[in-house]
Formats: sequence, C-alpha cells, structure tokens
Amino acid sequence: MTDQKQTSPEMNFAKANIYNIFNGVGGPVWGAFLAYYGPLMALLGFLGASAFYNGVVNGLFWLGFILTQVPAAYYSERLPYKKWATGVIFLLSGVSMLLFGILLMVTGGEHVKLLLAAFLFCYALTTIISGSATPLIFTLLFKIIPPQKLGSWLGIYFMIASVGGILGGFITKRILEYGYPVAFEILFIASFVFALAMAVAVWFIDEPKGELAPKKENFGAYLGSLVNILKCDRNLVRFFIGMWFVVGHYIVLTFYADYAIKVVGVSPAEAGAFVSMNLIGWTLASLGPVFFILIPLGWVMGLFGSKLKMPSNIFSAGWIADRYGPKYTLIVFQIVAIIGVLIALAAKSLLMFYFVWIVAGFAQICNNIGYSNMGLLSCPIQDKSSYIGLVNCAVFPFVVIVPMVFGALIGKGILTYTGTFKISMALMAIAALFFLFFVDNPEGFKKMKAQS
Repeated sequence: MTDQKQTSPEMNFAKANIYNIFNGVGGPVWGAFLAYYGPLMALLGFLGASAFYNGVVNGLFWLGFILTQVPAAYYSERLPYKKWATGVIFLLSGVSMLLFGILLMVTGGEHVKLLLAAFLFCYALTTIISGSATPLIFTLLFKIIPPQKLGSWLGIYFMIASVGGILGGFITKRILEYGYPVAFEILFIASFVFALAMAVAVWFIDEPKGELAPKKENFGAYLGSLVNILKCDRNLVRFFIGMWFVVGHYIVLTFYADYAIKVVGVSPAEAGAFVSMNLIGWTLASLGPVFFILIPLGWVMGLFGSKLKMPSNIFSAGWIADRYGPKYTLIVFQIVAIIGVLIALAAKSLLMFYFVWIVAGFAQICNNIGYSNMGLLSCPIQDKSSYIGLVNCAVFPFVVIVPMVFGALIGKGILTYTGTFKISMALMAIAALFFLFFVDNPEGFKKMKAQS
C-alpha cells in the first residue's frame, strides 16, 4: 500500500489548509493584503477615482471569478490530479500583482491616471487567472473531505482562511500607515511572495487519484452537457435565479468602506482593519458563536469529570448546512446581511463599522457554504468540476454589472449611499423569500439525511 493511500482525510485536509492560510493573509485576490472591499478601495481614493471605479473593481473581482469557470472545469475533468495545475495558477496570479507593485516603485506613485489604468489591467488579469483555480480547488477538497462532513469541514476551511485574513488585515492596517505609494508597493509585491508560498504548499498535498468524469469529444459537446444539466435539474435553475437577487449583499460590500471613509470620516488606514473585522465574522460563522462560550465551558466541565453534550459548533454556517441543508443556510445568509445594513445605516463611529464588517463576514460564509454545498450535492458523480464551474458561472453575473451601475449613479449624485443600502435590503428580502418558497435542498442532501 502506498503512502498516498495511507494518508488520512484529516491529514490531507490539514495539508490543504497550509496553502489556505497563506491565501488568507496575502493571496493575490482573496487575501487581506489586496482585499477588493478594503485596501483596494483605499487605493482608488489615492488615485482620485470616482465611486464608479469602486463598482469596476468589484466587477473585475467577480468577472475574473466567473469568466474562466466553465473552461477551467472542462480542463479539470481531464486531470486525475488537480494540485499541479492549481499551484501554477496561484503562481501566475501573483505575477501580475508583482508587476503593478514594481510599476508603483518606478513611477513613485505619480501619473495617477496611468496608474489607475495599469492597476485595472493588472487586477483584471490576476482575477481571471485566479478564478480558473476554483473548480480544481473544490474538486480537490471534495476528494479529501468525507461527504457527510462536507458542511462542517468547509466551514473549517473558510475559518482557516479567515484566521490568516484576520492576521493579514491587522498587518495591512500597519502597512497602510506608511501612506501612498509605499504602502501599496509593499502590499502588491508581498502578495506575489504569498502566491509563491501557496503554490509550493498545495503541491505537498497527498492528493488521491480522482475518478475522471466521462470525456466529451470537444468543448462544444461539453457545453451541451452543461445545458443538459440545466434541463434536467430544475431546482438548480431556481437556485441560480435566487442567487441573482443576492446581488444586494455585494452592492453594500462594494460601498461600505467608501461610505465609512467619505461620509463618516473614518481613516483610510482602517481599510486593513475592516478586512480583519470581516474575517472575524467569517470565523464566527465557521465555528459558530456558541463555540466561544461552550468550548471553554467544556474544558472547565472536563476538569470535574463531566462532558458537554451539546455540539460546540451550533449556529455555525456548516452546522446549519449539515443539519438543515444549503437552502436554509442561504436564507440565514440574507437575514444576517439585512441586519448588517441596518447597523451600517445607524453607524456613526469606527466601532460600529467594525460590527458592520463582522456581520457582513458572518453572512458571507453562510453564502459560501450554502451555494458551494448546493452545487456539490446536486452533482451525481465523483468529479464535481462541471457542477462547480456551472454554479460559479451562473450565480454571479449580476454581481459583475450591478455594483458598477450603482457606483455610476452615486458618482453622478442620482443615488446616495443611504438610498443604495435601502435598495440592497429590498433585494436581500426578495432573495430570502425566493429561497424559502421556490428552492429545495438538493437530492444529494436528501439522500444523505435519509441514510443517517
């Protein structure tokens, strides 16, 4: 028996989280150093960009994420091992950020119009490259994670990334105190270093050989197979429609930092701390708020020979997904997101905006686990690449366009931040009701619950 076959799921999962924590700290797209809703919004301010460009950066983030999903899934299905291509993608995504960091150094931060154009080009390139890794990563995770633990282990996966991000956010805050352009030179160049570390780390995973999906003779036939999925799984289509209304959450994420800096008067350096607060929310959602009470209580009871029987991860996003299914995880996502907007509308201080970002992070993990599980548990075969690519491509089209439209309206004075937040809440309420009445849990979840 080979060492690869002897490697336990727990050990493989632990190895996967080595690259995951690097990604949380300084990954080129998903890391705290260059989080699109934090430091990059501060960068736009230094470059003199209007609110429209806040929407553009948000749009590039999600466009890069969805643009390569289907082609990458097609390619992924042909790979019995996903880790090698994943590492190369990590490395290439960091190169573009390195180039912009060098450009900042060469120009000394002057010629802001040129730098704005160069930043948008480099960032778009990075997001497109990075987005192609997603079908490979989640197919790799599904090969490692036992299906009955999918919700909880994905919760841990996102929690590990958030721990790295919390650390990275506070580091970012300190770096931003150096001011423009030095702070951003450091952040962009350091992001390449973390991309390199991510690539090396993912190559050390003992990935089991995968069972390949049935091959399609060409890409056209592959696209036809995706259309057939939509024809056969009507619940999946309804889920896609529900996710289109989720754009309300991404609108407010785009403008929270801008609103705090321009309206409330928060320092731009706090953009790094906002990332940390957001990822504290990720941690709360991944572990469950009760975790932070019950785990210490369990330790104390253990000293006296007693055992705490209540699960410590209760009210976590993963616990909701495993117990009630992805449908209800997505409903919780919208409810929590609405609470976050209400706090933002009432916020008059930095402390209150910290709470806004914590709540937004909790909501985001409910979304991540909810829609990831919906795709994974809807797929009837072992290789999940196609379903992952299809889901990621289908659920985010409005996230690319709508924040740009709202940014343009804010920039022209047609809409205010307050009005934008209220419209977003209405969209969140519609999404919650749509999931409640029109979307069901996937067949994979129902079968798993029936067998338990």
